[in-house]
Amino acid sequence: MILSDWASSVIAREFDEGRRAALVSAVSSLDESVFGGQDLDRIAGAIIILFKRGVAIETIVDAAKRDWRNLLMGAGLGKPDWPSVLADRLGAPPES
Repeated sequence: MILSDWASSVIAREFDEGRRAALVSAVSSLDESVFGGQDLDRIAGAIIILFKRGVAIETIVDAAKRDWRNLLMGAGLGKPDWPSVLADRLGAPPES
C-alpha cells in the first residue's frame, strides 16, 4: 500500500524515527487490493490510530490482512461518522 502525502505527514508528526520506519515498512507490505475499494486514508488512519495506542505493528498488519473491517472497527472508523472521527484524531485528509 502506498501512503498518501497526508498519511505520510501524520506519521512524520506522530512518531519518532524508529517507530515511523517500522510503520512505513509494515504498511508498504500490504496489498491495497485486499481493502475492498475502501478509502486508503481511512485504512491508513486506522493503522496509525492503533499503532499510537500501542498495538503491535504485527497485530495490526495481521488484522488488516484477515479482515480490514475489524481494523476499522478497532480504530473507531467503522461507522458512517468515520470522516469526523478521523479528523478529530489525526486531522482531516484532503478531499479526494
